[in-house]
Amino acid sequence: MTSTDKTDASALTAEALTRLTPPTDAMLFDRETGKAIEELDRIHKRGPADARSAQEVLEALNAGPPVMYTRGGGFGLGTVVDAGTSSFLDAFLGLYVPVEGKPTWLPASQRYMHEQTWMNATSSAVAHKTNGKLAATQSVDTTVGSESAWAGVYASFQPEPERFGTFSRVTIDPEITWTGRDILDFNPVWSDNIDGFISFTYRLWTVVYELNIANGQWEPLLSNQSAAAKTVAQSTWHINSGGAMGHAGQLRNGDAALAFVVEPGRTYLFGVVAQMWMSHSLQRTDGQPIPQPSATDLYTYGTFKLDVPAMYMSHLVLAK
Repeated sequence: MTSTDKTDASALTAEALTRLTPPTDAMLFDRETGKAIEELDRIHKRGPADARSAQEVLEALNAGPPVMYTRGGGFGLGTVVDAGTSSFLDAFLGLYVPVEGKPTWLPASQRYMHEQTWMNATSSAVAHKTNGKLAATQSVDTTVGSESAWAGVYASFQPEPERFGTFSRVTIDPEITWTGRDILDFNPVWSDNIDGFISFTYRLWTVVYELNIANGQWEPLLSNQSAAAKTVAQSTWHINSGGAMGHAGQLRNGDAALAFVVEPGRTYLFGVVAQMWMSHSLQRTDGQPIPQPSATDLYTYGTFKLDVPAMYMSHLVLAK
């Protein structure tokens, strides 16, 4: 590149900087997520009768291969170092990925083995153990003070005495990339005699259960903390304000870790669960009940999307 070319490039860069604009919510989402949000907007404007359509959009959004986790560039020496374990074997035995995740030679025992959703009349949710993708939407039911949509993926393990001794403290450290977005629009004629707020809360849970062989149920640990919850974003809208807000972030390197004590001979289930939580304090100024509005009177919902490409398990032997 000649000196003239360098001067022209510098001038072009400087000129472009004068037109630089602030970041926008659209920058928080990839192209597929942005298209899904536009489609969800159209669906929710038509009302709750299109709940099946919203579910189909979430299923399409969660399609595709797993994203690659970042610790150690995916897998290799960096994984061993970051996992804080004492050997290559411990590091690889502590790596859990989606069914279709890499490395491809990782056994089925170290892949996600369960997906679960919980929904209500005004929500949709999908979870895929194949690629570690979760998504949930929650809109407002004015007859209920709060509602949540949930989606989770899980893996399981049985500690062996040779590695875990009599007791070990296990730490589950998931890697999570997430985005969220909530919107409120309203008919001012409908909201004229209504006051109060609507809140959307985005929560991430790292959970663990133990299999009770007597009743065949997964139950919280009796002697340990069984969950860690983290609110990653929240929006609160006054009923007569309106607008849209996007959110995005990542959790890794202990940001969503959960530690607990395990014993050999028991079976444990651990995972990541997304909660899209809506709550409101809406009330009529004349004290009368608020009927469930149509989509043209009140159009509001939140969307929560996650990628969980890996969950890392490390342990410290407490008693041999």
